[in-house]
Amino acid sequence: MKRTTIEQELKDTGRCLIQTVGVSMEPLLHNRYSSVVLEEIKQPLKLYDVVLFQRPSDGDYVLHRIVKIREHDYLICGDNCIQKEPVLPEQIIGIMTGYFNGDDFADCAADVKYKRYVRSLPCRYLYRWCRAFPGRVVRRLKRGFSWKE
Repeated sequence: MKRTTIEQELKDTGRCLIQTVGVSMEPLLHNRYSSVVLEEIKQPLKLYDVVLFQRPSDGDYVLHRIVKIREHDYLICGDNCIQKEPVLPEQIIGIMTGYFNGDDFADCAADVKYKRYVRSLPCRYLYRWCRAFPGRVVRRLKRGFSWKE
């Protein structure tokens, strides 16, 4: 079997299947258990689309969700994260159109459970932010009262 990169596979066939690694997209996608279907981007990206991009700093591939669309870039964040990072449109490689958790397949455009999960995301992000807030306050107090980083 010929080995290809994700970019090459998307260019040749328009679609590829990859296994997820990491916990940043929990509870939707599980480390080394879930697989995602990626496709070429054919239409404008929307809020809460899950995209694969490559970080220019270290070359790592990252699968995260769009949480804000800005004029020249997107703010991207994992479902299990609170830290957002800006991503330029040219860094984005593909969009998730479906995923497998074990033997169960969910189509992002049609699955009712997935759509319900996406609607709950603002509350999930708020919960994670509030849960992390006391730790951030304590760390700032330990450094002194300088609020500059």
